[in-house]
Amino acid sequence: MDDWTPIEGSVLNTITVDATDKAIKKKMKELDIEEEFHDPSLDIKLESWSLNTFGKRSETVLSCPSCFSVITYNSIPQEKSFLSKKTINTSFSKTVGTSENDINFLINCKICMAELGVYDPSLKNYHLLYCLPGYG
Repeated sequence: MDDWTPIEGSVLNTITVDATDKAIKKKMKELDIEEEFHDPSLDIKLESWSLNTFGKRSETVLSCPSCFSVITYNSIPQEKSFLSKKTINTSFSKTVGTSENDINFLINCKICMAELGVYDPSLKNYHLLYCLPGYG
């Protein structure tokens, strides 16, 4: 509770502040402050850099079923697996194949070493069989 009592004869002055865009810009100019908020041209540059660096992103994110670490942000769903050109948090363990011409590498999660699928070096594709799909 406020226990302030004004002294007799004192006058309370009201102060009004003009908060319109024009007044704010005028005050910023007086104080020599530049507007540093949003640059739409920078958004376009960053988006093109992201596309060039990471490629087009799909909505499906694949994760390791054991430790839930992200395996890939860009995959194509197939009948029984997912196909991807790039992966992260993965390593190759051993080669598997039925003949000398058909050599594939097992893909393991770098974090927990869970088996995730196979890598086909002839097509440069990751066939991810044991991953959890999600949406990014």
